[in-house]
Amino acid sequence: MIKHSSAYLTFLFLFKRSRFLQLSERHLKWIGTPEGMAEKVKVRKLSQSGSASNVIASAYVNSFWLVFGAVLLGGFAGQLLVAIDCLNGANASGVAQYLGIALLLWATFGQVGWAIQTMGGTSYPE
Repeated sequence: MIKHSSAYLTFLFLFKRSRFLQLSERHLKWIGTPEGMAEKVKVRKLSQSGSASNVIASAYVNSFWLVFGAVLLGGFAGQLLVAIDCLNGANASGVAQYLGIALLLWATFGQVGWAIQTMGGTSYPE
């Protein structure tokens, strides 16, 4: 079975729904095959800590790419706004800093959600 990135699947879901549904149907057919069943068994064999470490590792990778993309997008948007003389002054700088902080926090913690915030229903600080 061909694995697709979550970004690609999200793009298909939002903009090319028919292609997304084709891939979904093909995946559902594959799940019933012996190869698909073996893949499910392999996934189940992961220990709790192995599965949790996979979630955390993917959260860090996704967070990195989200932050990297946000920095690039922010840099380009800032250059564009300065070029058309829409962004100058201390207030604009303050607003941009707070928006940047909010975006970084969202990119870091908002994507994984409860899976990274708790361990067996108990948060790490507890």
